[in-house]
Amino acid sequence: MNGWRRWLGALLPESLATRGTLVLVLAVASVALPGYLAYRAWAKTLAQRQEYERQALLAAALAEHLAHAPDPPGEVEDDLRALDEYSRRVCWVGIVDRHRRVVELSRRTALPADRIAAQLDFDGGRQTCQPLLVGGVPSAQLDLLTLPQPGGRVLAVVLDRGQNARGAGVSGITCLGLACLAIGGLGLAWAWFHFGIERPVQQLARRLVAVQAGLSEAAAGGTLPSELAEVARAIGSLQRDLAGWRDEAERRRDSADATVAARVRQAVLAQRRAERDADTDSLTRLANRRVLERELPRLIEEHRRSGAELTLVMFDVDRFKALNDACGHLAGDTLLAFLGDLVRAATRKSTDLTIRYGGDEFVLALPGTAPPTACDVARRIAALFAQRAKTFGGLDPPPSLSMGIAALHAHAATSPEHLLQLADAAMYRAKRQHVSVATATGA
Repeated sequence: MNGWRRWLGALLPESLATRGTLVLVLAVASVALPGYLAYRAWAKTLAQRQEYERQALLAAALAEHLAHAPDPPGEVEDDLRALDEYSRRVCWVGIVDRHRRVVELSRRTALPADRIAAQLDFDGGRQTCQPLLVGGVPSAQLDLLTLPQPGGRVLAVVLDRGQNARGAGVSGITCLGLACLAIGGLGLAWAWFHFGIERPVQQLARRLVAVQAGLSEAAAGGTLPSELAEVARAIGSLQRDLAGWRDEAERRRDSADATVAARVRQAVLAQRRAERDADTDSLTRLANRRVLERELPRLIEEHRRSGAELTLVMFDVDRFKALNDACGHLAGDTLLAFLGDLVRAATRKSTDLTIRYGGDEFVLALPGTAPPTACDVARRIAALFAQRAKTFGGLDPPPSLSMGIAALHAHAATSPEHLLQLADAAMYRAKRQHVSVATATGA
């Protein structure tokens, strides 16, 4: 222990102010540097994952092209060779339609094609990448990539992840290493503060108190010479200086604690802002579809247990394409932004979910609201929207809203998907009947 203290003391500068500054800089760096490295590691992992999906889908698309072209052009073969690493990982490629009919293009796996086709989602309308279910369990090695095709078909690819299967472990080790780096840096800062500032001040204070106590006792007995009385006064002055040094040390420690706490608060706020931005549609400032996918199952479970009603309102903008064609996409974006403001103003901020489901389609989730009340809210939104839509481009008839309403208990919804289907069917019935609002008819 004494050797450790001597080694640490040799590293510390002589000035107390310099020591305090060094401790402050080390504490801040121990939080800021690992945080920056963690962000870089996360960004790199995300970029690698996106590149992995892009290259894999490109390799599968080239494989499909070669399957339909017995004598492919040389440039296609060159591209496929350039993606040879991903081509070797492609275990299966096929085109699947909505009836689960499979046109198999490539096979390097024993998995039946119908089991692969059964896992496809034809209603997503977007590129996806998820673990392949093998025996009902997500595979740790195989990915199922899907890419929508014209005519409602899906290009499906089963891909062996290879080294990507170990990516999560590497990220975990990286995060653990950065956490250890931050803890180690803060520990070193505390050690330097304790042994370089706090401990020397405490030792000096104890020695001065002991000396003054001895001198005061001698002065009380009348045995203290005048020279030593001067020493006693000097010690009293030193004690006052010591109290000032102790206050300065406490101020520096409080300053270091406040700086670290401020950095931590900034990091937490930045993380919350990033999460909020990821869940928010930039045009309408409403929540996006993934918020609905995350929150709707929870709301249904809560309302199923409590017996309270949960009502969904699904709607889209009629003649929206005509508005874009006639007035340009800027007019369409302006109308959607106004609709986002209108929906936020007409709903309860604390409880209701306001979702841009995709394109010009929107969903409202109204907890504790019965269908008649939801109809009133929907009609009010449709009426206000109709007034504003008349000013866009002079279309005749102008854009309007078709709104469908479905409730968890009133319409016997069995799942989040079923509730959305009921609301979607009601919305299309409103379109056919040329009314603004229609209610689901039941299960």
